[in-house]
Amino acid sequence: GYKQDLWSLTRDSLINFYNHHYIPNNATLVVVGDVDHEQVLELAKRNFGHIKPNWNYKKEEFYHSPDLKSYQVKLYRDVKQSNVIMSWTIPGLSNKKSYLFDIASRVIGAGKGSSLYKKFVNEYELVTELESFVDELFEYGLFNIYFKPKNTEDIDKIINLINKELINIIDTLEDSDINRAVKK
Repeated sequence: GYKQDLWSLTRDSLINFYNHHYIPNNATLVVVGDVDHEQVLELAKRNFGHIKPNWNYKKEEFYHSPDLKSYQVKLYRDVKQSNVIMSWTIPGLSNKKSYLFDIASRVIGAGKGSSLYKKFVNEYELVTELESFVDELFEYGLFNIYFKPKNTEDIDKIINLINKELINIIDTLEDSDINRAVKK
């Protein structure tokens, strides 16, 4: 949370939050490993079975507005290497199609065989590092392209070229690109 929220927490407000949200109908138990599922169910019932659900509980929904314009934030620090992250809002895990964004990320910028890596690191020699990745959140996620420019003065040029290249990738995408991403 935010620092000011943590500073204003009291014991009672923390307990009230816990009692309100940590209930069986708002929880998932995940067990991984070589376990006896009957034993796990018995342990879960013994340790959590006494907690009563709250059937009046309603999950909060937060307003989300799709990006209508681009935002740019520049932070200036005395650093040796600049880092840039370009991000786009995408549907989240609740959409049940996150695998499509994982495949797209692998085609676009995950690994040395990806389209953007080959173009910007090897061919244009404008960046020393480039990758794409997905931050998966429930309602909405982020599709990110991260790069380290060789020259800070080239950042705007690189961003414009990446945007053009994304359109080119869509137009020239081949089955072999998708198969490489799926295998990864």
